[in-house]
Amino acid sequence: MQFTAERKNPCEVALHITIEEEEVKKAFDKAFQDYATAVQVPGFRKGKAPRPILERYVDTDKVRKRATSKLVQPAILEAMEKENLNPYTYPHYEGDLAVNGQPFEFEATIELPPSITLGPHDHFDLERTVYTVSEEEIDEQVRSQMSRYTRLVPVTDRGAEAGDLAVAEISFAPNDGSEPFESREFIVVGQTFPWLDEQLIGQKEGEKKEFETLLPEDFSVESLRGKSVQCAVQLHSLNQKQLPELNDEFAAANLGCNSVQEFRELIRRQLAESYEKLSDSILRYRVIDQIAESSTINIPPELKQRAFNNSFRNFKQRLEQEGSSVAKYLEETKMTLDEMQESLEKSAVDRVNRYLIEQELIEELKIEVTEAEIDAEIQNELNLNKRDPHSRDEIISLLKRDKLYQELLSRASITDVPEDREKSEKKQLELDPLETEALADETSDDPAPTP
Repeated sequence: MQFTAERKNPCEVALHITIEEEEVKKAFDKAFQDYATAVQVPGFRKGKAPRPILERYVDTDKVRKRATSKLVQPAILEAMEKENLNPYTYPHYEGDLAVNGQPFEFEATIELPPSITLGPHDHFDLERTVYTVSEEEIDEQVRSQMSRYTRLVPVTDRGAEAGDLAVAEISFAPNDGSEPFESREFIVVGQTFPWLDEQLIGQKEGEKKEFETLLPEDFSVESLRGKSVQCAVQLHSLNQKQLPELNDEFAAANLGCNSVQEFRELIRRQLAESYEKLSDSILRYRVIDQIAESSTINIPPELKQRAFNNSFRNFKQRLEQEGSSVAKYLEETKMTLDEMQESLEKSAVDRVNRYLIEQELIEELKIEVTEAEIDAEIQNELNLNKRDPHSRDEIISLLKRDKLYQELLSRASITDVPEDREKSEKKQLELDPLETEALADETSDDPAPTP
């Protein structure tokens, strides 16, 4: 066997391998021996048929595939051992199948683990955004918390309005004569499809409306997608949401506060505490951003793809939980699919880079946690009755991260600056909690063949 190794980038090596004719012949002989014990040739016991006769009963392509597999992996392992390569994941083989009696040439790509060279991290100049609580934000929280006490009241004196809740019988008869579809749905008027909401507005309980429409390509019923249909909608019941009056008596009886003013002050304190945590979280991002700007990080293509796949899956699930879809998101944002994927890929790579920087710093600074600290955090989670408590390994990782940021921020000159109300991060920023378990899984090496 002969080979050359070409370093494509810090995380990829291409092996160009040539296997001599004699070794190829031996691999084919072994492949035929394997089939000799598995293929029944008429007139012969298994494994006893002469080679020329056996070849008539064995699929040639299957033999070539088996012989190729016997050649490729040992050759890759030998080349990796000689080049002292530590693979991140299984090598990627590219090439045709071997041909008996001919030298065999192929190329394998070896992906190497991520590599990182940290930039300076002895001192940082950071701005810490200080957020203030507005009366509008308090009003919004009051409405949100009061919504828990909403009750439904039947509507009898008017037609449906946006926000009303209705039970409707909806039928679709496709104009192409295909099978009709009927269903009874619980709907929120104004939050269905635009073409349906347009018909529902003003419709009274018991009324039936019939109209023709073209259903969208992402309609929930697959057999009706993109079809022109005759639609009939009948309201069986119509209700509106009704909130109780918020006064001191209601606050005392239901909200644990003696007055409405006390309730608003409680919300103000809660918001202030959450904004304080937000400021600290953003500060953590900014210190890692400074290090990342002067660091050199290389990650293998497999890890990039895995991180992107996770980001896309989580993004899609979040849209579905909100009653939306990728198609609707693209329509609303006027983005192309390529633009959305590019944004998600950048976000995924940034997330992995942050994680790698954290882990490198934890190792370099020798960040450790004690058993007492671990036990205290476990007890804290027990006291909080957390629905999904962290595992011991997750707790250790989170404690180390907290200690790391304490150390990094102790090296920083921090200036408090008020938020820019015209461009507030409170609404625009979605803090990525750097999900330790998921990222550790993304960045861990796959089981790969080792020399």
